[in-house]
Amino acid sequence: MHERWPAKHHSKEDFRRAASLCKDVALTLNPTFVAFTPWTSLEGYVGLSAIWDLDLVANVSPVQYRVRLIIAEGSRLLELEEVQDVVATSTKLRCAGRGRTRTRGSSGSSNG
Repeated sequence: MHERWPAKHHSKEDFRRAASLCKDVALTLNPTFVAFTPWTSLEGYVGLSAIWDLDLVANVSPVQYRVRLIIAEGSRLLELEEVQDVVATSTKLRCAGRGRTRTRGSSGSSNG
């Protein structure tokens, strides 16, 4: 664990117990997590198998399974050509997606 972040003080067994208690009382559990951080180990990824083991796959929002990497402005990673290409492509895709839903300056409301 990264030393500046406080430990959450719960274990895999705690999660399994919570999932079991929710199931016992027909309470839908919707787990959320960050599937990737720079400090995630192979063991951390393997730990996600509990979602399958506990039959919670359908309860997890698909966005939870996405790999996200946030690169801070000024990061030396941005000096790498490969990273610049990915950032440029990502920016173009985001801008194209925005253009389909709203035109620039449009609030989406009607004053008619």
